[in-house]
Formats: sequence, C-alpha cells, structure tokens
Amino acid sequence: MKLSVLGVIVGAIVLALVFFLCAPVLVMAMSPNTGARILGGTVEYTLPPGRKVVTVTWKDEDHSVWILSRPMRPGEKAEEWEFQQHQNLQFLPSGKVLIHEMQ
Repeated sequence: MKLSVLGVIVGAIVLALVFFLCAPVLVMAMSPNTGARILGGTVEYTLPPGRKVVTVTWKDEDHSVWILSRPMRPGEKAEEWEFQQHQNLQFLPSGKVLIHEMQ
C-alpha cells in the first residue's frame, strides 16, 4: 500500500497540531519547581518571619525544593537569596530559586 504525498502531508499536519495543542497543557500541569528546573524559569519562596537561609537543594526524584533555615540571631537583617542552576548542557535553560527573608 502506497502513501500519497498528500497523505503524508496531512499526517504531518495532524501530528504538529496535536503536539502544539498538547504541549501547553503539559507545561501548565507542571509544578512551578519542575517548570523552573526543566524549562529554565524562576521560582520564588518567602520564608516565615524571623528565619534565615542556610542552604537550598533541588531533589531529582520529584523536583522538590528543600530550604534549610534557622532562626535569625539578634542584629541580623533580612536578605534576598538567588540560587542559580548550572547545567553541563549549555543549550538547556537554567532554573533559578529566589528566597526572600522577612524580619
């Protein structure tokens, strides 16, 4: 059975339409963490008042962000922290986590 050129073109158009209609739905279904990590975006967190950032890590299994914090010491001021993802593959966008501390 031979496929006509028209049949191949129609098939390609249908596949392209399905992809372009489904891709935005899949992107919207991602959590902000997953979107930032995979698509290279920014996710922001605000710590509860009186907490200070110690470190941040991104877990591969579920793309969750873990923030280690401690109580602010007397005289410490609230700061903003930016953690930038660096990948070995330079053509992929990098994600960023911004953390805001509050007095």
